[in-house]
Amino acid sequence: PVLTGASGESLAFGLGHVDGTAWPGAPGNLVLVGHRDSWASFMGDLRRGDALRLVYHGGAAVYDVVRIEVVQASEAWSLDRSGPDRLTLITCHPVDGVVPTHDRHVITCSSL
Repeated sequence: PVLTGASGESLAFGLGHVDGTAWPGAPGNLVLVGHRDSWASFMGDLRRGDALRLVYHGGAAVYDVVRIEVVQASEAWSLDRSGPDRLTLITCHPVDGVVPTHDRHVITCSSL
């Protein structure tokens, strides 16, 4: 499930939609975040060229994984609302890690 907001409370129950980013089906950058040890664990299995299908109230969208990067949590470029329609997925790095980290696993997907 995808929940509104990216608070710790929301992330305990699903992926969180980052406030101020595009909504599913709307133009812009849709940013979803999640905890690597639960709802976002699938992010470690994604590879460039993989297709993702996001089902939401009112429809569905298909995305293609185009970039996978590791960045510092302080790098806010992944939240940029400008540019082409896309989906950005963010979780802690390494995805299979258990200790706290400032690194983020960022997956950028283009809209198909």
